[in-house]
Amino acid sequence: MNRPILQRFIATSSKVFKPSSRFSTSSTCSQKQKWSYFQGPSDTPLLGVTIGQGLEQRVDLNPDKEAVIFSTGNFRKTFEQLLEETDQLAAGLLELGIKRGDRVGIWGPNSIEWILTQYATARAGIILVNINPLYRPDELQYALKKVGCRALIMAEELKGQNYYDIVFQLVPELARADSGGHIQSHLLPDLKRVIMMGDKEYQGALKFSDVMEAATNKRRTEILDLQSKLQFDDPINIQFTSGTTGTPKGATLSHHNIMNNSFFTGHILGYHEMVTQH
Repeated sequence: MNRPILQRFIATSSKVFKPSSRFSTSSTCSQKQKWSYFQGPSDTPLLGVTIGQGLEQRVDLNPDKEAVIFSTGNFRKTFEQLLEETDQLAAGLLELGIKRGDRVGIWGPNSIEWILTQYATARAGIILVNINPLYRPDELQYALKKVGCRALIMAEELKGQNYYDIVFQLVPELARADSGGHIQSHLLPDLKRVIMMGDKEYQGALKFSDVMEAATNKRRTEILDLQSKLQFDDPINIQFTSGTTGTPKGATLSHHNIMNNSFFTGHILGYHEMVTQH
């Protein structure tokens, strides 16, 4: 995942995020037994917000501040623009029939689409599955099938690997997909949509822009309503680890994992001090 970008965003937002009252800072065993969560001695409480709530809070504080800059393509997004496009994509995913708790895979290098997908899935309560950009066909098949991905969002290629050709080997049913990009795969029965980054047309696949355009006002409202229903300890991300001595293991992370790992790592790296100096 794009961990450095998320770390910098969260680390510079420490004054915005609200700690949770569900945590204890006591180090005694007796106190430890009284709480569902336990934190050792620290002057900084753990954050108790979802990724989507954190983004909203940052928008409230600095809507016009730049949140994301990609030199490739010269993409620049303020926090307000990031939230707007994030919710547009999230609403589009709902319109495609992908719902809270479903898994969506993302396959490719760092890109603006990657960032939007990270936040959109978090806002919609969809579990994002990070797939190694260098996976070969058998590894890709294993990951998609293991977690039951409902959709796969992917780049066109990386280092000579044509992603569409690889997926077509696994899902030849793309040739018979309907006009809405709905597929019925024999090998990967859970996979219903393939979504391509970029502007090229691929047989049986939707374009990333198609998903953005599929959003309706009704779905946008659903995304807004979801923010008060999602919990910070909901599962929101699956990362495949190892695989050197066996098949990769899928580690499931929550909003809480990602927010706090990024927050404290960002502080160790001094991201908040860099922003203050600027």
